[in-house]
Amino acid sequence: MGWIPPKLKEWRLPLEAVPKVYTLAKWVCLITIAISCAVMGFTQSLLVSGLYELRSKIVYHLVSSDVHWFLRFIQYTAFNLLLAFGCSFSIYVISPAASGSGIPDVKAFLNGVESPIFKNFFRIRTFIGKVIGSALAVSSSLVMGKEGPMLHAGSILAVILGSNKWLQQQMEIAAHWGVFTYNKEIRDLVAVGAACGVTTAFKAPVGGVLFAMEMSTRWSKELTWRAFMACAVTVMAVRLLSLVCVDKAHCDLITGQCHNRCEFLKWGSLIWFKMTLPTPYQQVWAVILLALISGYLGSLFTSPR
Repeated sequence: MGWIPPKLKEWRLPLEAVPKVYTLAKWVCLITIAISCAVMGFTQSLLVSGLYELRSKIVYHLVSSDVHWFLRFIQYTAFNLLLAFGCSFSIYVISPAASGSGIPDVKAFLNGVESPIFKNFFRIRTFIGKVIGSALAVSSSLVMGKEGPMLHAGSILAVILGSNKWLQQQMEIAAHWGVFTYNKEIRDLVAVGAACGVTTAFKAPVGGVLFAMEMSTRWSKELTWRAFMACAVTVMAVRLLSLVCVDKAHCDLITGQCHNRCEFLKWGSLIWFKMTLPTPYQQVWAVILLALISGYLGSLFTSPR
């Protein structure tokens, strides 16, 4: 991660072509990161939902059987423990660096911390272990979510895609004029990957950008627009991937609804939040009341005693 472009190297592009080529390379890399995060999130959603469906069928079979209730409880617990053991075993075998949420490590990296831990933290083995382990952990009813694992996985994708030889070559060329540095650019890509990972978990592009902005102390306006653009592409890619589940050959001519091949996604892994909010005039009083109470409590908390 501490790669520094050489000071003296043969010029391969004219001066006026370097910013254009490198800017294009960065945008292509951002779009690739966004689409990769969408594919990763959709694949994990399929895995989690499939395990949930299997688990629900087993639970239904246990409940409807005539076996003693204590034996059914033992069987249910054993199945969940099997999934949890699979999570631990897969992480231990594939990459122990995939354990934990990954948020503290990504936050430390974004704020300029250099540590030997990052040698295995941003590897493809860690990415595979994180995706498989988090899917098994969520399916085993453990108290955990997908925010941290998706953020870590998105950061790994950003490092992998941002460390390709062609992009490093463009950085070497641009380094002759002192415009770009690899550490800064790779940290920006990690921030974008983290934002796309959070967006994949919650389908909230603005929330992903704000979460990544909260973690980093080296944020810029340019990075804000890049991250938001990448998160928007991530949401669009997930929606397009969800169209794969629509079977247009079996559509109702009256209602226009089509058969869903991925019916098991209803188990809560790929949810699009739909809320019906009241008109602004109906909620003004609630906003004013909340502002008064919050402001008063905040002033009491911050006022000197």
